[in-house]
Amino acid sequence: MYRDKYRIIDLHKLIMDENIYRKGREPDTFNADMERLKLRVTELINKRRLDGTILEGHISHYLPADVIIVLRASPIALRKRLGKRREYSMRR
Repeated sequence: MYRDKYRIIDLHKLIMDENIYRKGREPDTFNADMERLKLRVTELINKRRLDGTILEGHISHYLPADVIIVLRASPIALRKRLGKRREYSMRR
């Protein structure tokens, strides 16, 4: 499946798990350290060569990318919609 071909990086999880943030001014707020995040994402991408990497998160457009895709609906809703079309297959 696609997880075998592509590395998927959940940016929010990565930032929180590896403390790649600074505390914000307001209580319970955090600001991603973008320089450290860029370095860490680059390390992860170079670590294991696959067909590509998918960065998931609302700040992914601040990181180096060849292509950016913005979903205006949840992936689950999109899958349901596409599954109803006869010309679309869930398999690749």
